Amino acid sequence: MNAELRDTLADLLGEVVANERRDFRKAFDAQAALCGEKIQALEEKIEGLMLEAKALVGPPGKDGEPGKQGEPGADGRDGLPGVPGPAGRDGANGKDGINGKDGEQGPKGEDGIVTAEAFADVYKGIWAAAEYERGSIVTFAGSLFVSLAKTTDKPETSENWKLIVKRGRDGKDGKNGAKGEKGDRGPMGHYKGID
Repeated sequence: MNAELRDTLADLLGEVVANERRDFRKAFDAQAALCGEKIQALEEKIEGLMLEAKALVGPPGKDGEPGKQGEPGADGRDGLPGVPGPAGRDGANGKDGINGKDGEQGPKGEDGIVTAEAFADVYKGIWAAAEYERGSIVTFAGSLFVSLAKTTDKPETSENWKLIVKRGRDGKDGKNGAKGEKGDRGPMGHYKGID
């Protein structure tokens, strides 16, 4: 099918659809107008009947005296549970409670064992001006100290060091030993004259 024929068929189809729509609209409008006239006539007839009924019945009478109160009715059934409400706000923190009593002292644990390897890891030798980590062990003035915190202080001048082993007293001088054997004869000396 060429383009010209296709366009011609499209135009014809569009014209047919437009005519069908126009005819349908005319028929619809005619039916709507007819229904409107019938509805209006029916409303006028109803209004006339209401006026005739009102004339036959006459004006309304006065209200009667209030009657006696009736017996209380039976209790109704419980209603269904309502929908859960939103969560409430967090309450204020309560006060701290009273401290409980101390428990009984447990059994004494076994004595720990300090191995040579563990001591070698923490022993830093003779103290020098440097920063030491907590648990370091140094020698100072003949005594042994352990650091209780990271520090650059000198032992015996700061609470960051704790004495482990105090320096012992100096020993007494020993007695003179026995006279040794006579040594070998030395080489002959040379006289250095004046030039």
